[in-house]
Amino acid sequence: MKFFSLIVFISINLFSLSANASGFRCVDESGLHVKIYNFLHGEDGTRLPAVFVLSHPTRGTLLVAKGTQISKKNFASEVQYAVRGNALTQSKYVIVQIAFKEGKETIPKGEIVSGRLIFSNQGGAKTLSGLSCARYLKNF
Repeated sequence: MKFFSLIVFISINLFSLSANASGFRCVDESGLHVKIYNFLHGEDGTRLPAVFVLSHPTRGTLLVAKGTQISKKNFASEVQYAVRGNALTQSKYVIVQIAFKEGKETIPKGEIVSGRLIFSNQGGAKTLSGLSCARYLKNF
């Protein structure tokens, strides 16, 4: 019986150490893909940005930002992620705004929500496109 109890105890602890992640997988009408993943820290209830990837099926990966390179802000009706642009994005900043009230609503895995992809240039000029974003949840 002690052996069985030990196996159950180890299994529960290993399961609790599994990586949890949440985020969004988005696409705009021109075929640009944005993938945003958050680390989940259940003990303090936060969702910290982990990875932001901008890519295109024919042009490849255009931008990758990780951790503190990603700025995240929660607003009344959306969550916003911003990263520095580069030569491939031809912008100073790349911003993604997603219609999601983080901490106030739950979006099931795979559900589609709307968003915006914004390229902000040196002079402040902005290029916007609409996004369709699918909710991503790992290990839920």
